[in-house]
Amino acid sequence: MNEKLSPGKKIIEISILNYSPKTSARIAVVLLIVTMVVGYFVGREHLKYQISRSINSALAAFGEGLTRGAGDETGETPEKTVASGTAMKAKLDAYRPYLKLSDLGAAYEDDLMDGRVAVVRGKLKNTGSNTLTEVEITAYFMDKSGHRIYEETYLPVSVEGISFEGDADKPLKPGYIREFGFKAKNCPKEWNPGVVECAITAMKFED
Repeated sequence: MNEKLSPGKKIIEISILNYSPKTSARIAVVLLIVTMVVGYFVGREHLKYQISRSINSALAAFGEGLTRGAGDETGETPEKTVASGTAMKAKLDAYRPYLKLSDLGAAYEDDLMDGRVAVVRGKLKNTGSNTLTEVEITAYFMDKSGHRIYEETYLPVSVEGISFEGDADKPLKPGYIREFGFKAKNCPKEWNPGVVECAITAMKFED
């Protein structure tokens, strides 16, 4: 059933695309700030991380779109893009052994906000010669049979993105050590307390 509009009614469409680039940018910044503030005051590490990852993914996708557009204008072919991505993956894989995880531990801890929650702690050291602007750690939680039943990702280093942690927005320079700790609120009860495997699953180099 279609509703007829009376002469006094108007259809109003609001779209960020209808504004100028400068105004659109300002609106986007305001929305990001509001999201950050809400996540911060909620005080839940997992929520803050998810918000941070969602925002950073959106920003990365936006930047990738701009890069692709620029590539089309300069005549960059899909083959060149794939080759570039393959070379970067090889570089990341080659550098991964220079990132050392130590003093790893996982246990249930009592938290004022979340009650009894699984927490992973450890240290990350950059033993290579490159400065890193982002490092992603994935913790795999094991059951009593030694099988992986859950995983949680965390960014102890996140310079280019948005971080809610104390020193995560600082780069990890050669020889530097970064202590970290994060909650795994949704860790299932089948987890064998204390048994986790941690791995470096992503990283970015300083330009």
